Amino acid sequence: MGRYANKVKTIVICGLIVAVILLGIVLFEFVLLKLLGLQYDSFGALVIFFLIYLFLEVPLSLITDNIPKALKTVGIIESSKGWLSFILDIGLDYILIITIDYFMETIMISWQSALLFALISGIISRKLKEDDPEPPMIDSKEYEDLHNEFEDYTQNKTRLSEAAKGVMNENVIKKPREKVGNFMIKNHEELYELLLAKRNSGGSVTCSFKDMNQFVSTTTNEIAIERFLKELGLKPKRIKGDWKRIDQSMAKKILEYILSMNMAYDIELETKPLANMLSNYFLNEFLSNAMYYTNGDFDEDDGFFKLRAWRSITDSTFDTGVLVIDKNNIGILWAEDND
Repeated sequence: MGRYANKVKTIVICGLIVAVILLGIVLFEFVLLKLLGLQYDSFGALVIFFLIYLFLEVPLSLITDNIPKALKTVGIIESSKGWLSFILDIGLDYILIITIDYFMETIMISWQSALLFALISGIISRKLKEDDPEPPMIDSKEYEDLHNEFEDYTQNKTRLSEAAKGVMNENVIKKPREKVGNFMIKNHEELYELLLAKRNSGGSVTCSFKDMNQFVSTTTNEIAIERFLKELGLKPKRIKGDWKRIDQSMAKKILEYILSMNMAYDIELETKPLANMLSNYFLNEFLSNAMYYTNGDFDEDDGFFKLRAWRSITDSTFDTGVLVIDKNNIGILWAEDND
């Protein structure tokens, strides 16, 4: 009962604060409009005028405030606090007052007075916005961080919702132990051991994950990738600047290919029956907005997927795979074969 009373008390206090602020704004606008020549037949008509004005002005101002911010984010305008914002504020106030005056016979104000009121309100609004931070550009690191935080929040909300329904789907909740075929995988080490044991092509396979926090001093993804690959004994300088960005569906095709076939002789591997599940397991370790890279070009003629050309990062005759990076982790699943 006490907790319920505290919640009610908090809501009431917040409501009173909002009411006081709105009342202050209304009184200021009333005095200003009165000085500019606002006339009304009765106090009731005046109350109705301001109720309609506030009811329309609050949601519409959210739109006019965010239009310049959106244009600034995509780089169309240089500042969200410039002339466009000023004109939108003036236009909104002027159109609202003139429209309400037109439909309410008990309220009278000239268009000149309405325009002057809108100009004064616009100047005050512009002054109040001076200290507001500019929104991040769409290609900036700050925007990417905000986007990633939103993606994380959305994913976590989905997982919690599905968990509450008792849905244990591998794409929603990662189970402590994952079943791949007849094998149980509980961590990255067991995944790597399974790949080594089953991808019996005579070549080698690299599968590794690393926390991006270990690259805190790194300014770009390219530098993080180079450091990560060097630690694994690979040779990123051979391909530096020539990574191919791919989407998740293409990444899955490449992984299924290297887990199914010997690239030198097109011989099926022991891992082929597990290729789909192993590639899913690897890709599910990353956020949905992760970035995917590879080193090769592939042919998909008549449903046959095959490596056509590549920039090697090993000393083997054939090597390709997928490198994935998100804001939390970086990982690679890479195969090598020799003829």
